[in-house]
Amino acid sequence: MKTINKEVRLDEQQIRQHKKEEERQAKLANMQLQNDIKSAKKNKEKLYQTTTIDEEGRNEVLSANVEGGAPPVVNQYGRQLRLPQRYRI
Repeated sequence: MKTINKEVRLDEQQIRQHKKEEERQAKLANMQLQNDIKSAKKNKEKLYQTTTIDEEGRNEVLSANVEGGAPPVVNQYGRQLRLPQRYRI
């Protein structure tokens, strides 16, 4: 009788461990999906720009919009961000 109860408890324990592991894997997969979504949003603008190095070794950013140039960079409040003169091309 004791051995049967012990086997039942061990089976239940294995089922609980398996369920807990599945929940942990699902949680990790969900976190990775959320991180992928966040990084895709951050890198979205980088996909439209390419950098090149000219003869003097300076980096130049080539915009996808060649005709009108890149739209001005603004912060979250709508104010235009301008680099200091020494960093402008």
